[in-house]
Amino acid sequence: RLLMTMNYVPKNQTDLTDVTAFLYPPPILSGNDDAGDTDSDDGTVEEEDSEEEEDCSDDESESSEDEEESTTANKKRKNHSSGSGSSSKRTKKTKLIAWQQPYKHRNAHQEAWLSVLRLPNLPSRTQKRILQHLSTYVLKICPSPLRFAEYFTRSFQGGSNATTSTTNNSLTAILSLHGLFILMLDHQLEYPQFYNSLYTLLHPRVLYTKHRSRFLRLLSQALLSNSMLPAYVVGSYCKKLCRLALNGPPSGSLFVLALVSNLLRKHGECACLIHRRGVIAEDVFVEEVDDLIKTRALESSLWELA
Repeated sequence: RLLMTMNYVPKNQTDLTDVTAFLYPPPILSGNDDAGDTDSDDGTVEEEDSEEEEDCSDDESESSEDEEESTTANKKRKNHSSGSGSSSKRTKKTKLIAWQQPYKHRNAHQEAWLSVLRLPNLPSRTQKRILQHLSTYVLKICPSPLRFAEYFTRSFQGGSNATTSTTNNSLTAILSLHGLFILMLDHQLEYPQFYNSLYTLLHPRVLYTKHRSRFLRLLSQALLSNSMLPAYVVGSYCKKLCRLALNGPPSGSLFVLALVSNLLRKHGECACLIHRRGVIAEDVFVEEVDDLIKTRALESSLWELA
């Protein structure tokens, strides 16, 4: 019977009164309670609906606020990233340490050499070593090698007097001209008196000194590297070199003859020196003049080759 009552579900008050199998008296159900329950149920449902709508509106407002916040945050992030990028680029330029920048080393190296060259009364031996080192190692790494042109010019003027100069002074002049030739060839130095200055060094004793190989190398580079030399310049050098071959040693004479042959082949306008017709009563070549225009070499001939 207890199991039967456990499965029994009453439908109204009369069913509850008829059942006497409960251990405890059942609660009394009234119509107001039913209506209140239904109203309360409807109210709770409406409240739940309104709460759900409020929750939805709150969720929508929160989602819109979140979207606005995300957009503003993205904009701020982009602005910050762009600003940080520019600042990082700036900092990359400014973060480099001075000793890590190669051009500062080159500038310091150049200024150190210029400071040494400003010292007065340098010994001749030191000056020769400086000239040789400048031409070989310093000019190719300095940012402004043309600043050394004045020193090369002054050094050449100090050792270019062929009548009173010694072997050391002639070597100083040769090294100075070599430095000027490098500046002309590689760094576009304009030095119009270069070939006149080189012509003044053509003396018989140059072929007997120990630095004649250096001089002959400079001479061949200066004459053969430029195909736009005027005819009077080439003729003057050919004539003067043939005169040197008459008084020089056999080794120097062979080099001079080879150089003259190459010059005549390269500059066809100087062929008149070896193909002149007629008999020349006297040689009109002026050897003592340092100006190449006044030597009158093209009016003469290379009779020294015979």
